[in-house]
Amino acid sequence: MYEGMPVIEAADQKALEKKLEKMAERPEKYAVRIPKTKTAIKESAFEYNKEIGALIIPESVTEIGDYAFVECTGLTSIVFSNSLINIRSSAFQYCTGLKSVTLPNSLEFIDTGAFRGCTGLTDLFISESVKTIKVAFSGCANLKHIVVDENNPVYDSRENCNAIIKTDDNTLLIGGCDTIIPASVTIIGRDAFTGRTGLTNIHIPDTIKIIKFNAFLDCTGLKSVTIPASVEEIGNNAFPESTEIIRK
Repeated sequence: MYEGMPVIEAADQKALEKKLEKMAERPEKYAVRIPKTKTAIKESAFEYNKEIGALIIPESVTEIGDYAFVECTGLTSIVFSNSLINIRSSAFQYCTGLKSVTLPNSLEFIDTGAFRGCTGLTDLFISESVKTIKVAFSGCANLKHIVVDENNPVYDSRENCNAIIKTDDNTLLIGGCDTIIPASVTIIGRDAFTGRTGLTNIHIPDTIKIIKFNAFLDCTGLKSVTIPASVEEIGNNAFPESTEIIRK
């Protein structure tokens, strides 16, 4: 996961720079390990750092703060602690080097924009403990494989659909480039597919009643879509202007 990278323990950018100053030669990439004395990674702790290649979060950490790793574009892997509860707003926004994220079975809350613009992200696993997911994955252009733990009581990815569905009201909250919308879904949620430029085709089943605003915003690869007669409401900016809308 971080083979070949020197591991440097630091709680924030200031502490990291002090450690790097003492090294004979500054490494191109390194793994940052958060100290075991910390219970949270503070707001903007490592923002805009391009050299962090991996992140190791100890069991003591329960929260990752707002913008903690925003635009850490060199970050390719994260070892999450099994005590992490909250990932706050924009914590990993524009971390374009991330390809796969497996969230720990302790996490409960994923805030707005937590992984926004992670264009390299293709694989996402949501653990059974997650209770709340805000609009956290917009702009993840190539997100394809999405799995929710089958024991999660709030969300599911029924029928291997490659999406996150809110179980109690059958709303598709987060979709990917390879999503197959199950016939049991009735609502496509706000920003569900926003920024999936890798999405080129989508079948909207006859059970869909509402397509909320921004649902397919910036899905520039989606050339046409057929809207079934069952759809009663389409929100503003639901589809790109370039997408041909065909109504049954």
